[in-house]
Amino acid sequence: MQDFKKAQKVILSLTISSIRSYEVISAIKRVDQDRISLTFPDDKKDLMKFFREGKELNVVVYTDSGLFVFDSVIIDSPFNADFVIELPDETTKIQHRAYERIPINLNLKLIRNKKLVKTATINIGGGGIRFRVNDFFESGHIWNFILTLPDDKHVVGYGEIVYSLKDNEQNVSIIKFIDISENDRSRIIKLTYDEEIKSKKMRDVSN
Repeated sequence: MQDFKKAQKVILSLTISSIRSYEVISAIKRVDQDRISLTFPDDKKDLMKFFREGKELNVVVYTDSGLFVFDSVIIDSPFNADFVIELPDETTKIQHRAYERIPINLNLKLIRNKKLVKTATINIGGGGIRFRVNDFFESGHIWNFILTLPDDKHVVGYGEIVYSLKDNEQNVSIIKFIDISENDRSRIIKLTYDEEIKSKKMRDVSN
């Protein structure tokens, strides 16, 4: 597939049982007509034994044109010279914008000049957060943020208020990330992907 290129980020999700699953972040080494050769992360070597030939995977590939998701099978395990998975004929393009925001309600804390504001998100994406709050946030102000994800882990960083406006007697603001680790950004993007997959499945069922 022409969208897939060397060094692009790939998330591999492997289900072992109803209560156990694993996820690793890999990268493309080479793309052939029906298969993809990948790296295996050095900090996840202890999981290599689970990624055996014939195991089924859920795969997400991050490209310049958006997210692609598909089900795959391991052809060669990471213990071989190349870690290889199947590239099916059909893949689903989920996201057309790099940092598309999706509606989700998460706890959010904002800190500036020793002032702490607790609120919740309206929507989130890899580039920023929209939130509703009683206080009015000035555009251009920099705030430290702490976002609590559904797994109770935290994403932290700094962001700039892009704008604020009134909505039903409350203030709505958007904070744009200006200092966030790529790992945390990837976790947010993965969350938006998961939510989009849920929405797509619900739409498919209703149709």
